[in-house]
Amino acid sequence: MRESREVCSKEEEEEKKKKGLKRDLSSSIGSILSEGFRIQVHSGTETSFWGHVWLGDRSLKEEFPRLFLISNQRESSVSLVKQESGDMVWNLHYWKRRLNVWETNQSEELHRRLELVNLDQSKRDVLQWKWTDDKRFSSKSVYNQWEQTVHSRNVLLGSLWKNLCPPKVEIFSWMAIQERVSTRSVLSSRNIVPEGQSISCRLCSLHLEMPDHVLLHCQFSWKTWSVILDWWHVTWVCPETLSDLVRWWFDTRFRNLEKNVWEASFYATLWSLWLARNDCV
Repeated sequence: MRESREVCSKEEEEEKKKKGLKRDLSSSIGSILSEGFRIQVHSGTETSFWGHVWLGDRSLKEEFPRLFLISNQRESSVSLVKQESGDMVWNLHYWKRRLNVWETNQSEELHRRLELVNLDQSKRDVLQWKWTDDKRFSSKSVYNQWEQTVHSRNVLLGSLWKNLCPPKVEIFSWMAIQERVSTRSVLSSRNIVPEGQSISCRLCSLHLEMPDHVLLHCQFSWKTWSVILDWWHVTWVCPETLSDLVRWWFDTRFRNLEKNVWEASFYATLWSLWLARNDCV
């Protein structure tokens, strides 16, 4: 009986591993597909203003979630928004209510980006694929991108799981570099933050509270990292993302004991910034 239970237990574990691998694979492929496709807008008649990726690397509803929630043009195409706004300028004034101060700032930022867009009604919008030189989709490019993603993730995992700090801090660090920590902007994209409540950074109140911002680019956070690095007599250029910071931090060479303290200081700083942010909520 005991042997039978052990066999069943092993089979159940193997089945859980297979299911986990399938979920990871499905999630990775889904992310590659969603990130890979973007639309080159010409006429704008076939492109959703808020829903499609056409102005940058993410859809406007992902970049400006609060504006999307209060917009009366959620289903409008790019062309229709332009027609409703007028021939000469983009004028997004179809809101469900008056904008708050921080929402007005977001609206102004959106307008600045729209000023670079000129529509051409004589051409159709074109769907492009990000991961190839000719902008055409191929299965090989999906596989190559997936392979790079897995390799990059394994490198980051190897860097972070060092048993130099409590497990909850390591887990938080891993979640942070994947932008999965519960900042207000992330919660807003999931419709968790109540309408009308600010999603600006709690530390500086100047930008949206995205993980990379609140833990790295915010003035308060940037100065904190700079002080820590000054203690170590290390010069740096602020990286674009937390993932880039991890790669640089854990590739920096020190002697064995110094290396452990150096790496532990990364976790301590990241965790302290998050606690400081929470104290402001």
